[in-house]
Amino acid sequence: MHAPVILFVYNRIEHTQKTIEALKAVDQADQISLIIYSDGPTSDQADKQKVEQVRSYLRLLQRDHPFSTTALNEREENLGLARSVISGVSEVLARWDSVIVLEDDIVVSVPFYEIMNQLLNEYKEDSRVNSISGYMYPVAIPRESSDFFLMKRASSWGWATWRDRWEQVDWAVSDYDEFMSSKDFQRRFNEGGEDLTPMLIKWKKGKNDSWAIRWCYHQCRMHTYGIFPKNSMVVNIGNDGTGTHSRSTSRYQQQLNDSYQITLPKTITEDAIISGNIEQFFRLSPIRRFINKLTLDN
Repeated sequence: MHAPVILFVYNRIEHTQKTIEALKAVDQADQISLIIYSDGPTSDQADKQKVEQVRSYLRLLQRDHPFSTTALNEREENLGLARSVISGVSEVLARWDSVIVLEDDIVVSVPFYEIMNQLLNEYKEDSRVNSISGYMYPVAIPRESSDFFLMKRASSWGWATWRDRWEQVDWAVSDYDEFMSSKDFQRRFNEGGEDLTPMLIKWKKGKNDSWAIRWCYHQCRMHTYGIFPKNSMVVNIGNDGTGTHSRSTSRYQQQLNDSYQITLPKTITEDAIISGNIEQFFRLSPIRRFINKLTLDN
């Protein structure tokens, strides 16, 4: 079974075009049911023009593309990323058992779509697995490591999940007070990265509009994992300062390998060395901890 691909776009025409062109080149592109959500513009006239430029390109794509089907949903309202993703994924999962999700700055490798479908089919009955990531952080990975492994984290850069996992999420995080009163809960959450708890607090205080931190929190709350690849199958081209929710950085830069062969492990497990390297990658500096304390305690 082939999962549909959901693509969320906004007002970046060049990023959107690069994302689409990479998706056109994947193996089994003719099997893709592509469902696009175009968020509505703000009241700013320049923003309206940028959104319309993206939509004009996508309307042409519907007439000439290599995919099985395409559907373009043009939102009238500016929902913002979190509402757009949560509502869009929920709508598609009401009709499909699983989904693969991209945003307009995620460039995928040639084997990405085929491999993500293999993983969705292979691990759909594995209750330990909540999500699948096409991205892998630039940390040291032992040469002998499996091609895929479990991590106490989820990624929003080219990912996939199943309906039964998504429907369990409490997007309101109604047990937030319980989490904040439990040091053990916070410690377990931060095993996926020391940045996670501060991000959740910022969301609760209205300092960010992240759906992804709530997705990570749900995964921790359910004692489940994300599957990650040894070699990243996507790159994020949006860390160039053009995004609404991101600043310019090369910290997450990766290289794509379009020709590598993968093997699905008979038993997928967490890799202690890689998990330790991830914890180190996301360890906050003393200055960042001090800044967080000043800003998040108020």
